[in-house]
Amino acid sequence: MVYSMQGTRPLILLLTILLLAGVIFTLITPGNPGRLPPPGVPSRVVMVNGYPEFHVDDKPFFMHSAAFYYYRTPRGRWEESLSALKSHGINTIDLYIIWNWHQPTEDTLDLDGHTLPGRDLKGLLKLISDMKFKLSVRPGPFICSEWKNGGYPDWLLSRPEYQMPQKDILEGRYPRWSALQYAYSEKAAEAYLNNPTHLRYTRRWYQDVMDVVRPYLSTRGGNVILLQIDDDQGLDKLNYNGPKFWEYMKVLRQYLQEAAGDRTIPIYFNPADMRVTAVSSASELGTPFWAMGQYYQEEGFGSDVLRAEDTSHAKYLTEILKTQPGFPPFFIEYQAGWFAGAEDVRARATDPTNTLLSSRFLFQNGVKGINYFPLQDTLYPQGYECPWSNYFYSWESAIGLEGNLRPRAEASIRNGLLIEGMGSALAAAHYVADIGVVHTWAPIRRSD
Repeated sequence: MVYSMQGTRPLILLLTILLLAGVIFTLITPGNPGRLPPPGVPSRVVMVNGYPEFHVDDKPFFMHSAAFYYYRTPRGRWEESLSALKSHGINTIDLYIIWNWHQPTEDTLDLDGHTLPGRDLKGLLKLISDMKFKLSVRPGPFICSEWKNGGYPDWLLSRPEYQMPQKDILEGRYPRWSALQYAYSEKAAEAYLNNPTHLRYTRRWYQDVMDVVRPYLSTRGGNVILLQIDDDQGLDKLNYNGPKFWEYMKVLRQYLQEAAGDRTIPIYFNPADMRVTAVSSASELGTPFWAMGQYYQEEGFGSDVLRAEDTSHAKYLTEILKTQPGFPPFFIEYQAGWFAGAEDVRARATDPTNTLLSSRFLFQNGVKGINYFPLQDTLYPQGYECPWSNYFYSWESAIGLEGNLRPRAEASIRNGLLIEGMGSALAAAHYVADIGVVHTWAPIRRSD
């Protein structure tokens, strides 16, 4: 059952009419296509008439994505869950590949399910490909998904180089430097750069993962269109991501490109603080870095419905992403709500109509891709929780644990229909200025 949202239909209808009528957007005509990718390169950011566009299969692509937590979903229900996502018009699956899930001991690397069916990454990649999804892959090494130790293996964090108390490891807390990066990213990056053990094992982990992912890379006719390094990188409030931060980002990107055997597939990072995006294309990086964004409704808890004035927040976040001249604005983490805490039995209550309202605000302001984080609630495997989560990973998502549709489902289904019909056009549409100022000049004549 898909629930009705009668109270907000007039506002949503108005936004949709404006969007489709071209009042808010104008389509760039194909008369001057700009620099197009050569045939046979399915995923690439290209410049068209001065605007960056994400092209897949040589066409503008609007990413309507959902995070799939396969490690929180029984192996026998993967196909069922993916089919549910497909029914919502999802065209891309977002996949964390978690280090400590696949390598529980240094001598045990399981990417095919031989120790546990839920670790069958090879089978999952084939299933996703067979179901005609595109794929965004996030192999860490750090992942922020309310997961034990941020995805780092216990056996690695126990080494003295990581300066992690055993109590923190047993409790599942994030690694010392990954926890520090939210406030002091320069210090955290420097610590990781000065840890040769960390760099060596991270490089090896990327190789292990990409050995399985490589056959599905887009440049080889596969469906992997994006790769992410690390996760939730922050903004140093003292020096605003200095040279050590960017050096660490470049090292991780180099390792991942090396493991992928491909220097053309877009690699992005996911900043916890959106302001980092403005310098992600700085000259010291060499090759520009695509920074994606996050949108969560963390304020207005309760039954509050988003108001017109709340659009300023969505617009602000989008405009920050647009400070990257070489990349379109994407939200790799999007949710009109927040997850259930350790002592909560339900996620924080936000009005379900806010999902459609906020997503359409983002579309209206030029966002070219969103990733529902997540679209379905799941359960932790025993022992992989972190201290601020509980066994039930609940977001009050569109799809319940048993596949039941919740009120929020109307939004993702309607967005899916819109993007299925107009995704290519929306991906190639660009914002029209609300007002223009014309300056005129004329000489002053003096009378005798």
